[in-house]
Amino acid sequence: LFLGLIIERLSGDDYEVYVDKNIFRPLDMRRAYFDATPYHLLADRSASYWLSKEGPKPARFDVDTGITVSNGGLNAPLPDMANYLAFLIGSADPERRATYDGVLQRASLEEMFQPQLDAGSSDTDKVSMGLAFFVEDREGLHVVGHSGSQNAFISHFYFVPATRLGYLVAFNSEWITDKPDQPERVRQLDAALRTRLLKEVFPVLV
Repeated sequence: LFLGLIIERLSGDDYEVYVDKNIFRPLDMRRAYFDATPYHLLADRSASYWLSKEGPKPARFDVDTGITVSNGGLNAPLPDMANYLAFLIGSADPERRATYDGVLQRASLEEMFQPQLDAGSSDTDKVSMGLAFFVEDREGLHVVGHSGSQNAFISHFYFVPATRLGYLVAFNSEWITDKPDQPERVRQLDAALRTRLLKEVFPVLV
């Protein structure tokens, strides 16, 4: 939230405008947007659902995050997010590298991937928070990633800097329940999915 306000004060642009001009367009993320869906993308927007014992219930169509837009409120199809992930991973192609450096210099980006605070390490896994990214050592792999949920949409991505391989996962439904332990159960399921992907997907790709 505060970083978004700082960007607005320094640039003179609304946060959404600044991101569109300086990140979305250079990375060819032409269908990414914040909050309410533009009319020309309405037909392509996914629906999301809250799930319960009574069955699926449609979530609110468009969520207006208001002044907290810089803390979540981004909507983007997987091809656009694949472009963003490619930017994070980097490229050996000089032309593409020049485009990426125009968005953010590689040295600055890699500084964001450095551990800053412990974020729940265990005996088997080391989990740290970098600058806007999680930095983790899991299943013998050093990975960088992030995740989030909004209006029953859930998504996360991870990549291995050493091999420049990554993945994206997105869901359009989320369970709701009155059980107090449900949030922890959801986190456990997410962790199990991530572990399986790291153990089974990345070794095959490598």
